[in-house]
Amino acid sequence: MIELKDASASLTLKDVVIDGAGATSAAETDSIIKAVSGGTIVLQSGAILENNKAAQFGSGILANNGVKITMEDGAVIRNNTNRNYELGGSILLGNGSIFTMNGGEISGNTANGGGVAIIGSTMVMNGGKISNNSTYKTTGQGSYGAGVYVADYANASGGDILFKPKPASFEMNGGKITGNKALDYGGGILTFPQQSKKITINIKNGEISENQVTEGSGGAIAAFFGVTELNINGGTLTKNSAKNYGGGVFLYDATNVTISGGTISENKASQGGGVYLWPTSAANQTGGSIENNVANAGGGVCGGT
Repeated sequence: MIELKDASASLTLKDVVIDGAGATSAAETDSIIKAVSGGTIVLQSGAILENNKAAQFGSGILANNGVKITMEDGAVIRNNTNRNYELGGSILLGNGSIFTMNGGEISGNTANGGGVAIIGSTMVMNGGKISNNSTYKTTGQGSYGAGVYVADYANASGGDILFKPKPASFEMNGGKITGNKALDYGGGILTFPQQSKKITINIKNGEISENQVTEGSGGAIAAFFGVTELNINGGTLTKNSAKNYGGGVFLYDATNVTISGGTISENKASQGGGVYLWPTSAANQTGGSIENNVANAGGGVCGGT
């Protein structure tokens, strides 16, 4: 609908509604905003991107190759989805793009990475809300990362052409990730490195709450593999749930994990209500609290070292 042609292009939206009108199958082709060669996008109060259905990545915004996005209070991206299992119901960031979320709301979007998919890129969340986003089941594919999906690469349906393997990161300094629902892994946040590039997650403040995984693990956070670095320095992970493991945090082959602050409380799972460590995982707790979590085995922490 709107396309930024190159890195010199910029777009600022304020007090405008762009409605994809629930695009039919014949129109499943484009993001509301597409910037695949860099550029700058600013969403200010009253900017609303809604009801779009893209054929592939980033139904709200597709940002690739160094795009810079800023979202402020009063901006909204809602009720967008992608065909099949493609990434980024609301926003997809690729190849060194940067998203700074100072406020606003990303809600009701559906995809793997229903809220935001970060592929070899960076997101800093200072405020706002990522809420009520979801994943969906597809043939032969997992259903991951309802709120925020973080990976170094994506190879689905042409992703191997669009994206180069790069490190990726997510930093949370404020705001809320709440009420998101995944089927398999990562109700709130998921890391899924595929090409052994470093994934860094820093939770410094804010709230990750009431996220669910209905068939799998990692209600608040699911972190995969040794190249993931997860630091929980502050904030609150509370009232999240998973059917299997890790109502709060699920670690799979993840060994670079530090909990030095914050609170992990009132989360629920079958095993590891607060934190579940797969046998090949490890975590170092130097501070913070893990309290009042519920599970059939290991209400606080279960498994690993």
